[in-house]
This record gives sequence, structure tokens and C-alpha cells, in this order.
Amino acid sequence: MARCRAKNAEGKPCRAPEGMVDPITRYCPAHRPGATERLREAGKKGARASTRLKQKATGLSSDELPPLDSPQAAATWLEAIGRAVACGRLANRDAIAATKAVREWLRAHEAGTVTEQVDELRRKVAVLSAVCNWGTRWRTDAGYLLQENPVRGLPVPREKNPRRPVASEDRYKRTRAVSDQVMMTVGWNGKPEVRRAHLTELLDLANLTGRRLSSIRLLTYADILPDRGPSGSLRYRADADKMGYDSVVPMTPGVRSVIDRVLRDRLGIGNAPLFPSP
Repeated sequence: MARCRAKNAEGKPCRAPEGMVDPITRYCPAHRPGATERLREAGKKGARASTRLKQKATGLSSDELPPLDSPQAAATWLEAIGRAVACGRLANRDAIAATKAVREWLRAHEAGTVTEQVDELRRKVAVLSAVCNWGTRWRTDAGYLLQENPVRGLPVPREKNPRRPVASEDRYKRTRAVSDQVMMTVGWNGKPEVRRAHLTELLDLANLTGRRLSSIRLLTYADILPDRGPSGSLRYRADADKMGYDSVVPMTPGVRSVIDRVLRDRLGIGNAPLFPSP
């Protein structure tokens, strides 16, 4: 069995038990790629929840609020909030806000745990399938070790909506401040021409709609429905949606202003792409 090849904060080799180490990546769950980001995000949510709770729950003493770093600590917080409300030390409005903050942290923690469990199960099934495939090819005097791979076709659970990294508002603003400087060379008029790239409009639409950039990039002029709704609507086709859904979403005034900006810069009709390749 392999040892985890990562090092701890002191620069020493990780001492995780061999049974916890992935035989393929040679990482334990704590050092698996992406684990640090998931733990950091859960920690941030816990810190934000702790701050909001301590701001709201003025009727609670500090010894009733242990660090919010585990489901057990969250349960302690919820019990303390309930006691404070029952004793009249905490107003109902503040208790609701504090409870919401704790449950927000719990959802983030559970999402990270489920992601790790699903990833671990998928890796174990992959290793077992590889071993069984080897058994179907290894021949002894009595014949092959296995007639077929019993794991082939085994359904493995997948997360429907895994948590993804989300860019902060500060990062969007800093990128947006310089996006107009990004240029591209196009040949739409038969000769090379340097123009401003689509990055500014793509960033604005992503920030205002919450849609993936890949979905926005596949919009066509036919997907603009100016008469559907007060500010018009956008149609996201099933073939341009990751989940395969066709939907029509009303545009907010902010989204409409971005679309109008694109139309002033590049007129088009039909199935021509709204953001054509250079």
C-alpha cells in the first residue's frame, strides 16, 4: 500500500493511514486535489455564519458558541439559540437570522462531504473494474480467473449539481475594468482587422444572468426575443445548455442594455452567432 505523497503544514510527510490513500492518485482525502479549496470555502462560510450569528445573537454568551467547524458544533449552536429564545434572551427575528446562518454553513459542509464520498466511490469502482478486467485476461491451468467483468455496467452515483468555484464580485469588477483592452484580429470583411474582443459583453451577461459562458457564447440572433416581456427575453436552446433544457428567460433592463450594445456593434439575423469566432 502507498503512503500519501503530500506534506503537512510543517513540511513533513503526511501520516494518513494507508487504507485512506487513493492507490491511483496517492493522496489521502485531506490532500486530494480540490480538497483544500472545498475546506477553505466551508471555513469561509463558517466564519461568515459565526460573524452574523454573534452580531445578531447578542443574548448568547461566548461560552455557548463553540467554533463552527463541525456538524456537532452546529447542533450546539442551534440548541443554544433555542434556549436563548425560550428564556427571552434572544428575539425571534434575531433567532431566525442566526438559525439561517448556521443552516447555510451546514449545507456547504454537507455538499463538500457528499462530493468527497461520491468521488471516493467512483475511484474505488474504477480500481475494482481494472482488477476484474485483468482477471478476465489472466489464464491459469484451470482457465481464466474470471469469465467476465462483474463490475461492467455497474451504475455509479453522480452528483446532479456539484458545487463549483464561483468568482467573487471583486474579481469580476477588476477583470471588467480592463476587459475593453483585450483585442482580437478578425477577417469578417475579407481582410484582417483588429477589433475589441467580446470579453466585456460576455462578462456582463455572465454576471447579470448567472449563466455559464459556454451557454452565452452559443446565443444566436434568433434567440433574442425583444417582444417577450417588458425588456424582452432570451432563449437558451437545449443544445446550448449543459442540462439539456430549452428555456426562455425574461431579460432585466441591465441584460437588455448589454444586448442592445452588442446589436449596435454587430447587426445580424437568424441563426448567426451573437458572439462569432474571429
